[in-house]
Amino acid sequence: MNPRNIPAQGESQHSVDGFGFVPLWWSQRLVRVFFWVATATVGLAQAWSLRFTLTPDGNSYLDVATAYLRGDYAHALNAYWSPMYSWLIAIALRVLNLPGFWDSTLLHLLNLVGLLIALRCFEYFFEGFLSFYRHSGVSQDEMALSESLWWLLGYGLFFSSSLFVLRLEPTTPDMWLSVFTYLAMGILLRIAVNPRRLGYFAGLGLVLGLAYLTKGFYFPLSFVFFISAGLVAGVSGRNLARVLLAVLIFGIVGGPFIYEISKAKHRLTFGDVGKIGFAEFINPIARPQFWQGDAESGSPKHPTRKILSDPDVFEFAIPVGGSHPPTYDLSYWMDGVRPHFNIRGQLRVLRQSVGTFFLIFVIQGEFALGIIIFLLLQERRRESLALFWRLWPLWLPPAMGCLAYSLVLVEPRYVASFLVFLVLAAFAVVARQSPATSKRVAFAIVLGVLCVTGIKSTKYFVSDLAAMAHQQNVYWQAAQSLHQLGIQPGDRVAVIAGNSVGHWARLAGVKIVAELPLGQDDIFWRADRETQDRVYAAFASTGSRVIVVKDPPLGATRDGWRQLGATTYYARLLPRSP
Repeated sequence: MNPRNIPAQGESQHSVDGFGFVPLWWSQRLVRVFFWVATATVGLAQAWSLRFTLTPDGNSYLDVATAYLRGDYAHALNAYWSPMYSWLIAIALRVLNLPGFWDSTLLHLLNLVGLLIALRCFEYFFEGFLSFYRHSGVSQDEMALSESLWWLLGYGLFFSSSLFVLRLEPTTPDMWLSVFTYLAMGILLRIAVNPRRLGYFAGLGLVLGLAYLTKGFYFPLSFVFFISAGLVAGVSGRNLARVLLAVLIFGIVGGPFIYEISKAKHRLTFGDVGKIGFAEFINPIARPQFWQGDAESGSPKHPTRKILSDPDVFEFAIPVGGSHPPTYDLSYWMDGVRPHFNIRGQLRVLRQSVGTFFLIFVIQGEFALGIIIFLLLQERRRESLALFWRLWPLWLPPAMGCLAYSLVLVEPRYVASFLVFLVLAAFAVVARQSPATSKRVAFAIVLGVLCVTGIKSTKYFVSDLAAMAHQQNVYWQAAQSLHQLGIQPGDRVAVIAGNSVGHWARLAGVKIVAELPLGQDDIFWRADRETQDRVYAAFASTGSRVIVVKDPPLGATRDGWRQLGATTYYARLLPRSP
């Protein structure tokens, strides 16, 4: 039942569901209103408390969006950053026309909008899940959880996964990707119930195409969905035609982007981020932005240019755009990389992946505990195992997504929405009626799980409220201080250990063209005056007007270094190159 619906004809408005004290339709409305208000309130507090934070990815997406706005499509299209998030940012920048001071805030509020849209798409998925669950052969009498309890559990799981695991902190497209993930899973489960609806297959192709434009990872994962749709619909010529229609629409949506980046790369590609990620973490490549052909991973076609050794200094003024070219289009600088299998590297990554999943397990431990309690109370475990296999459309695509990430890199934000489906599948298998599991016991378990989630969310909410007053836009302060030093928009600048976010460069209107990488900075700070002067001369030869560093060692910035406002950024002016 849709949680917004009033009772169906013939149903008493006083019919009681699993809550036991309010009518079915009224309890579901209360649950829906409560979680919408809670999600919006806690989400807004989280976004606003982080309004002046930005990840390097977020700065690159802002630069790409700006390139689209000025019509610079040659620089806007690249094989590393998927375009959808930049398009959304570009629309927001054009419509709101806010000063640069609010760039980071804009991204967090954009992701807050994505969170609320994701909640509505989750509801679409959950309606399909309940229908699919009943269709899988589980009778109403076998269900330990009533429909109202399922909605309560589902909303709580979405709330926890979106705000505790995925979070609004990273300025990345993952929240928007969850929108398409919930839609795709909702459509797939509807196909399992009613495979004759041609519109479901067309919708699946459209949604997966949009998901691919949001994150390149969805190109291979989409074919898991297509194969799953074909299998749940049944093997027949007519169903094969329906699946091919979904693939065709997927190609129509994503094809133009594949064509453009393939033309730019002079080779067929749907995106290079997977290949680069594999080389970086498995081979591994220690400094991918400054890869020179090390780690036996191929020969670079046009790497960043090394202009000094011991310590290393790299120059990258042309031809890539953006405020920090190495992160703006890593696929250009790493063109020519050839990843190879490395058993030691693969085992290291798998160990790290297990650690990340354990961290998520700790974050959402109350749901794991609820599953364990239901499992211990379950007496018909053989039937539960059979049900597990019947529910494969619910858990197979997200399990494949988690497995694929585990082979390269797992971050909580990558798998947050996948885990929603896996946890629901686990509850669907173990939460069944038995002599030891009455509806009252099931209600107590679910309520206990959500009480823990509520306590944690209250703690985080209070912390976010306290953090709001202490937020400062250090990027804006650094940019304005550079202008006070005489640095003008369009000037070139250099950085030391520039792995920190270069958003200050975007706000100042300058371009970072040279860098002494992280790991080499210790050599620089410990070096004698002659070596440091060689570094300054190398930076000056690139046309850089100033060097910027964040968090330098204590006492290391006495010789000509100036603090930028009240930030931990420091700058040192360079002489004009002859």
